Amino acid sequence: MTGRSCGERTGDYRDGGPGRREKRSVRATVIAVALVVVLVGACAGCGPQSKLPDMIQGDWVPPMLSAVTARSPRVVALEFDKPVRLLEAAIHPPIAIDETRWHDNALELRGATDFLASVEYWIDARVEDESGNISSVLVSVYGLNEDLPEIRINEFVCEGSGSHPDWVELKVLSGGNVAGLCLYEGGPNIWDSRKVLPALEVAVGDYVVVHFKPEVVPEEVDETTDPAESGGLDVHPEAWDFWVRGGDGIPNTTGALTLTAFPGGPALDAVLYTTKRYDPDDDKRGFGLASQLEIFEDVVAAGGWQIAGEFVIPEDGLDPEDSTATRSIARDPAGVDTDTAADWHITPTSGASPGSENTTEVYVP
Repeated sequence: MTGRSCGERTGDYRDGGPGRREKRSVRATVIAVALVVVLVGACAGCGPQSKLPDMIQGDWVPPMLSAVTARSPRVVALEFDKPVRLLEAAIHPPIAIDETRWHDNALELRGATDFLASVEYWIDARVEDESGNISSVLVSVYGLNEDLPEIRINEFVCEGSGSHPDWVELKVLSGGNVAGLCLYEGGPNIWDSRKVLPALEVAVGDYVVVHFKPEVVPEEVDETTDPAESGGLDVHPEAWDFWVRGGDGIPNTTGALTLTAFPGGPALDAVLYTTKRYDPDDDKRGFGLASQLEIFEDVVAAGGWQIAGEFVIPEDGLDPEDSTATRSIARDPAGVDTDTAADWHITPTSGASPGSENTTEVYVP
């Protein structure tokens, strides 16, 4: 599900529709409840064997949406707690619906064209169950990318400067298309900024650099055809550079970076870091802020990071204390990936290398 955003995809949902439809549904519910109250009152003096009139027996509960998923590039599915049929739907950006059916516990909508993996689609729909109960839903979903590469968070700077602002580097380990990949500053459910990548064919050994604190100059463009197209600070002519519009950087003392296959999806990779230390007498375990503990727990629950004990503590993350704008936090070039702090080291001064291979040298205070 999307917030504040390889298998099935879960999107945002909420009961009720916009404006007029929502008011009509509420009114119908009130009338139904009033009818039940009156009829129950009328039968209050009946004998113990009496039953409510047949007219109030049966299913009065509207269908409930639990998830929206992309089952193929052309099919999205609205998962309900009981069978429904579609009364009407509007999709934005527009996609015509060729066919609908109830299949595998969901109402499947087949588009006349593909739902693109890098595009967020909003579906405003009304559905009806077999008893005539109607629900209105407004949900969002991204299309399914069936050609995701293997990709990993490889290096980052969280203590940026005016000339070297915060960035995160991804390394491509197998060919594919990065459309819909989502890099969060935070966890998949608790985050401050993120970048959903557009459609881009990548090859083994490519680097993708996501700049989290742009200067907002015309030269900062997302590269989808030419890796040398973008200007700006810390760009690389052979790497694919992308910019977080409105981004104000990455936390420098306690934070998380999470890469998911689609917005709101399970974690493909993640990094947790903090300068804090565990305090057993603190209900926040030494994190200082409840939100920082919650982000760590969010990433661990999504499968992006391993912990040593039964619950998350600050020492489960890596320590960024000695990192700077040019002393990046980097994975060993051998690519060890245990989803723990052991995978990472701080590079020496001037060791940061956005868009190229990491150094094996380690900063020594």
